[in-house]
Parts: sequence; C-alpha cells; structure tokens
Amino acid sequence: MDVRAAHVRTRAGRRRSRGRGVHAGLLPAGAGSVPRDHSDEAAARDAQEPQAAQAPRALPRRPDQALLQARHRAAGPTLPARSGVIAGDPRVGEVFLGAEEVRSRVRELGANITADYAGRDLLLVALLKASFVFLADLSRAIPIAHQVDFVELAGYDGAATGGHTSVRLLQDIAIPLAGLDVLLVEDVVDTGLTLNYLCKLLDLRQPASLRVVTLLDRPYRRLVENLPVDYVGFTVPDEFFVGYGFDLDERWRNLPDLHFAKV
Repeated sequence: MDVRAAHVRTRAGRRRSRGRGVHAGLLPAGAGSVPRDHSDEAAARDAQEPQAAQAPRALPRRPDQALLQARHRAAGPTLPARSGVIAGDPRVGEVFLGAEEVRSRVRELGANITADYAGRDLLLVALLKASFVFLADLSRAIPIAHQVDFVELAGYDGAATGGHTSVRLLQDIAIPLAGLDVLLVEDVVDTGLTLNYLCKLLDLRQPASLRVVTLLDRPYRRLVENLPVDYVGFTVPDEFFVGYGFDLDERWRNLPDLHFAKV
C-alpha cells in the first residue's frame, strides 16, 4: 500500500510542529532500549529511534490474494457529536469517523482477512488497550475459526535509558505462537518503532507468518520501513482521537464514533 502524505491533510489551526526524526539505518549501534510510540490514545508521538534491524518476515502474498487499499480519510467536514457527549467532556470534539463508516470498513477488512487465511491456523493478537473494540468487531467479521490473545506494552522513563521513554512488556501472549499464522491487531500505526520491536519479539517464537492489521495509519510518520502492515482501515491526519477504544484519561473508550480530541 503506497500511501503518501499528500493524501492526508490536517484541520486548519490544529497543525503541530515536529522534529523530523531519523531513520533506523542512521543510528549508531547500541542506541538503547526500544522506545514506546504506541499508547492507549491515537496520538502522534515523537520517540527515540531504536537500533536498526530487519523488519519481520510476513506470509508471502498468494497470486489470488486481493489487496485491500487503505481509505484515505482527510480531516474534512465533520459530524456533530451525539447528544450529551460534548456536555459530558468538552475535550471530546466533532465526529471524525461515524460508527457506521467504521463498521462498514471493519466488515471489508474481515472479508479480506477471511479470504487470505482460509485453511490456515489464524491467531489474532490485540495490543491493549485501545485496540480491544476494534478486535471485538473484527473477530466477529471473520467467520473462519480463529484464536484470540492479547499483549500489553507500557512506556517508562529512567536514568538508565537517558531519561527517554522506553518499552516494557506488561502482559505477554499466553498461546504458543509456533506454527500459527499470527495477525497483530493495532489501533494505530505511527512511526512504527514499537510495532517493529513487537514484531521482532514475536518472530523469535517462530510463527508460520506474522502480519498486521491496523484501524488507523499514519504512513507519512513512519521511521521503520517494510513493516508487515497488510491491512489498513483508514489513513488519517496527524490529530488526536477519542472513542471506539481510544481514551481521554481512560474515559470515553465506549463512544461508538471516533471523535477529534481537544488536547
């Protein structure tokens, strides 16, 4: 999926300046622990780049596999929030993706995954916490038999890492991965640093294949190339979101629509 930054624009007045960052191959060896660019809310983050490494292997695409193109969802006209939502928390903004648009896209992803993994031993692994709603809907959209498991990562700061936010594993996958076709279920892929770390970690457990499905993607922010992100729901602008699993201070994950977050 060749998605370029020009396809996505930011709402007027919301653009944030960022450092340009460095690509993986430019870092010296021993650059330190892998930083955490993935959290419970869909916020773009700058992070320290980990030591360069090959992206994990993915299941080769069969000739009959259909490539499901990502939807490019720019921050255009918005919908008002449901009655009572903004009154409950003024930080919850307009609707960016309505519940029905999300459901329709998840069904498309499920149909494509079903076709690709027919006859295979599929395991969905969701990254907690923000992806749990997406996982529930996606699992129901995949009618073939499959297993489900979870993994949770957390960031921490410490002098040992030069004060940078790094990653630790809070909850590991319970199911042995050897021989399984593993599909990581992500809420949002941004720089790809944390996803690259997790993919390398899981690839050591010898799954038959390892791929990624993400609800939201910001490919123009990517610092790691060749990640196995085969299924993308929406390519989105560089904004903060809440609802449909994404939170504000651990609240509002239950909102059926995906809203802009005023932070």
